[in-house]
This record gives sequence, structure tokens and C-alpha cells, in this order.
Amino acid sequence: MSGLDKDRKRNQTICFRMTPEEHRELEARITVIGLPGINETGN
Repeated sequence: MSGLDKDRKRNQTICFRMTPEEHRELEARITVIGLPGINETGN
């Protein structure tokens, strides 16, 4: 596998904590721009 995976694109997971108020604000922004929200992904 040497070199076969070097140009492979991988998903990245980013994790952070937020207060309930910050969560509501993030969900509101997601709704405005039309991206699927956290609740729609099952979390």
C-alpha cells in the first residue's frame, strides 16, 4: 500500500462542545442557509 493511499481523500470529524443557547443559534443559522441540521442526521 505504499503510495496507493497518499492522494486519497478522507472524511474529517470535528467535535466541539456548546451551550444550549449556542446550539439553538447554530441550528438557526443552518436552517437559514438550507443545510441539513443536527437533528436530521439522527444526533
